[in-house]
Amino acid sequence: MRLNPSIISVYGAMSHAAGEIPRLEQTLLTRRRNPGPGHPDTLAIQEQLAVAYQAARRFDEAITVFGQALADAERVLGPDHPDTLAGQNNLANAYHAAGRFDRAIPLYERTLADSERVLGADHPDSVASEGNLAAAYLAAGRLDEAITGYERTLADAERALGPDHADTLAIRATLMQAYETAGRTDEAISLRMWNLAHAELGYGPDHPTTMGMRMDLAGTCHSAGRLAEAIQLYEQDLACFQRIYGPGHVKTLGARRRLASVYRDAGRLDDAIATDPDE
Repeated sequence: MRLNPSIISVYGAMSHAAGEIPRLEQTLLTRRRNPGPGHPDTLAIQEQLAVAYQAARRFDEAITVFGQALADAERVLGPDHPDTLAGQNNLANAYHAAGRFDRAIPLYERTLADSERVLGADHPDSVASEGNLAAAYLAAGRLDEAITGYERTLADAERALGPDHADTLAIRATLMQAYETAGRTDEAISLRMWNLAHAELGYGPDHPTTMGMRMDLAGTCHSAGRLAEAIQLYEQDLACFQRIYGPGHVKTLGARRRLASVYRDAGRLDDAIATDPDE
């Protein structure tokens, strides 16, 4: 249901994105004559043109074309067709990208309700709609609604996609950030602990992903004043860096500084100096 990331990356990353717009505009004029509005081929070109406009930050034009595509899909395919629901979501995405949350949020809410009614709450498109709505709430500064939305999205994604699916992991990571922004540190730490436990099982304790998660968790614990937990995690991280990179590597030295810092904050000055003499 979300915009195809491969299309976005192509138009967003390549310097000739704007140069593609005239060709797509001409192709759309041709397709609207034959095979006509609402035909899958015409809708596909409309989406590509709208994405190109959006990548070029021509948001008003992107919104116009996505709106036309949605109107055509509703007329030809019906309001409950999956392509129509995708069109609603695409238009909401364009409003979101333009910072027009007063238009994006109601459309995301409508899309979520329609998707759950037509496809079911556990359908991947419904889960995606939940996540898109929560992201819009977050971007609009509606933090409590964003957290509630992400909590619901995470529960649905774990059930529909599995706890280790890439989309589920991304949702969990965003929810952690929202918790931290809201000062709900204990809940953020619980999610980081979950991620770390699964990374250790899936990748092993010395995998870069695992080490990064351990370091992030230690930093969050340190910031929250949970110093005993931070020390234990930083000690584990330092042992991994020494084992993998050796004692003089820049990453190992960084791990020493982090551990020494939390030792110092815990009042263990002798340990701090022994770990990092610069402390």
